Amino acid sequence: MKYKSPKVIYLKYLKMVCLYEAAFLIAKIRPSYVVKHHAIIENRHFQVKPGSLSSPKAVTSLEGAYTELLQLIGKMRADSIRFDLSNLLYHGLEPTVYKYTDLLSEAVYDAYRNFSSLVLSLFTIYQSERNLKLTKGDKKILGKSLGEALDSDHPQFVYYYPFVGVYEDYTASNLYDALNYLGRISSSTSYWNRNGNPGNVVYYFDELLFLLESFWVYSREIKPKAKKAKWKIPEQTILNIKYLPTDQLKFPVCYLDKEIKCKPLHIWRDELESWKLDVLGGIPFNASKYGELRKLLFSLAEFASLLEYDPKNAVGE
Repeated sequence: MKYKSPKVIYLKYLKMVCLYEAAFLIAKIRPSYVVKHHAIIENRHFQVKPGSLSSPKAVTSLEGAYTELLQLIGKMRADSIRFDLSNLLYHGLEPTVYKYTDLLSEAVYDAYRNFSSLVLSLFTIYQSERNLKLTKGDKKILGKSLGEALDSDHPQFVYYYPFVGVYEDYTASNLYDALNYLGRISSSTSYWNRNGNPGNVVYYFDELLFLLESFWVYSREIKPKAKKAKWKIPEQTILNIKYLPTDQLKFPVCYLDKEIKCKPLHIWRDELESWKLDVLGGIPFNASKYGELRKLLFSLAEFASLLEYDPKNAVGE
């Protein structure tokens, strides 16, 4: 609450993401032989109760810092790290999206300890090795990782539920409401007084990212011939269509596939992230800047509500 807007907190969260990514890359170019001759530190299990969070002790030796870092990387799996960090951010912003207190004890407190230890280990490594230069082998390993990270057509997350499961927990109207909310919530002044729960803003944008990326994957799983299969949507349903062009409803996948492919996936993702930063910073919605993205997201949300009319075998065999 001491900040002008939650954007400051969100930018700190992004720094934490970068720290983890740095640790992951360091673990790749400084493998376990660095600490192989040291005794394995006994695995520690922290039992932290609310209100009794104690900061981990600083690791002063370089070898101790590498040992701690490698152990933490082993515990903090790459496919779940962003989820754990997001939990920490959501709870810090006091969202109402989580109703289960077990997430607080099972994810947030453990994440706090792990990330604190990671930061301390990285600081020790930085102080000891900041004047060293990368070797050719280092550059080769990092170059491969950089190439993977810059794959424009690769989703940012691994999704365990396909696009067809978009409405497992909510309806199309929920996404419409979220889009409308994000379009009108921005205010250049008194953010905290107007928006007591900025965690919901972050949550909504994460859901929209899922909508965008999961359709990107969905459209690529469909065979070219199946994309041209005619959809038989009832006339009564067509009358209620608001965002998809009615002349495109016979082949909606072809239409949306063309719409989303007009830009690389990372460009859509960057626009969504930029819009999020604007909302969290209290900057009014810029229709000329985000209007195209907003239109696409409304269309994808509506399309997801029509999947029951998807021709048989459109996905898969």
